[in-house]
Amino acid sequence: NGHLTFTQPLSAYVPYLNAGIDIIAPLWTDLFNVNGGTISYREDTSSAVLAQVTQAVNQYFPNVPFTATSAFVATWDSVPYITGGGVVTFQVVLVSNGERSFILINYGDIAETGQSWLAGYDTVDSVNSFTIPAASAPELSYSSNINVNGRWSFRVDGSLNLPANFLPFGNGDVVNPISDDGSSEAIYLQQPFKYFGRTYNQIYVSTGLFLMGHHTWPHVTSFPFLFHHLLIIVIIFL
Repeated sequence: NGHLTFTQPLSAYVPYLNAGIDIIAPLWTDLFNVNGGTISYREDTSSAVLAQVTQAVNQYFPNVPFTATSAFVATWDSVPYITGGGVVTFQVVLVSNGERSFILINYGDIAETGQSWLAGYDTVDSVNSFTIPAASAPELSYSSNINVNGRWSFRVDGSLNLPANFLPFGNGDVVNPISDDGSSEAIYLQQPFKYFGRTYNQIYVSTGLFLMGHHTWPHVTSFPFLFHHLLIIVIIFL
């Protein structure tokens, strides 16, 4: 029915959110391969396929060093809906090197349907989940999050799906101590930094959920819309 699960089979053909299971669903709906089409899968470690998926991951996540060592490929080829009226073709590729993991979802021709359907992924606790925002099933064929029509890609090993414009970070970085509303020690810059007409030679990195200007605030002001994420905020002092 257009999905992959890890711990047990899932026979549900009517899709629903918060399924309580780790699931990857390129197109979760009621499919019926008894009436035609092919559903196939393989785990591929051939050099040609690994080179192809490595190139794709490096293109979509250029700041993540990665070389694939395996690719699990599942394909639904011209499989009809149970209600008839058309067929669907799509593929999901699980790419891994044993440490980092990515999903590539490829959509071919997707027929319109009046059936319930859902596309994306979810986890057992739904902390990490994503639903592809397509208004209709055929729209999947030209939707994308990587500017390639009919293809979606996600990093799913637990790290954030950071934008491609982020510079590499982590290795060699100084890590701020864990604290509620603390800050780093003064960091002295090797070169002065001009900031709207003023020049600074040191900087502080805050771990709080608020901004401080030239003087610290006398009280903590909360911003409810920020509580979903820990923000690392750069605070500059003369």
